[in-house]
Amino acid sequence: MLRIECEREFWAKPGTAADCRCATTDGYTACGEPGGCSDVASPDAIIAAAYDVISGPAGQKRDWNRMRSLFYPGARLIRTAPKKEGGIGATSFSPQDYIDRASIYLEKNGFSEKEIARGTEQWGNIL
Repeated sequence: MLRIECEREFWAKPGTAADCRCATTDGYTACGEPGGCSDVASPDAIIAAAYDVISGPAGQKRDWNRMRSLFYPGARLIRTAPKKEGGIGATSFSPQDYIDRASIYLEKNGFSEKEIARGTEQWGNIL
């Protein structure tokens, strides 16, 4: 699950606390630092930050600490794709698993992610 809230003395609405601290996989980061509260101020900001991290020309190192800061501890990414034998399969991996699998390829070959459509469903604080 992507994190979209910042913390003060209580959990606030996304992006409402200018001096908030944001939960990250390894503790907290102050707003204004790479991966700070501006990256998680809204669902749109989270998606934009993720695209910004993974996109870039060949030879460009990615900011994987920024990527990690977008996720709650224990978060999972789930990829779906057609299976050879028919139907759809799902593969689940952690953000670190993604980094381990993708970092060498992305730096060597370059990659650009461009959103062409998005739909969002929300139930309470769950997107």
